[in-house]
Amino acid sequence: AKRRPLAAGEVFLSDWIGLDLVDESGQVLGQIRDWYEQGDLAWIEIQPGAQLVPYVKEFFLNVDPVAKRVTARLPEGLLDLGNP
Repeated sequence: AKRRPLAAGEVFLSDWIGLDLVDESGQVLGQIRDWYEQGDLAWIEIQPGAQLVPYVKEFFLNVDPVAKRVTARLPEGLLDLGNP
């Protein structure tokens, strides 16, 4: 199936599955396992822990498919939500 061309600033979240999510220092936060849509918001599932991160364009700084990673600046404590 042929994909439509992406507009400026758009991404195919399905291309991110299997990539590492890293912070700006390069520390691996987890691996992107899946994504879901709920209303107007998309959620990215990060393993381990099946953590859900909202897709907010400003959180995600760079996608490097060659290095197999997505660099993100997530709000402090976001990955701690729901974890005791």
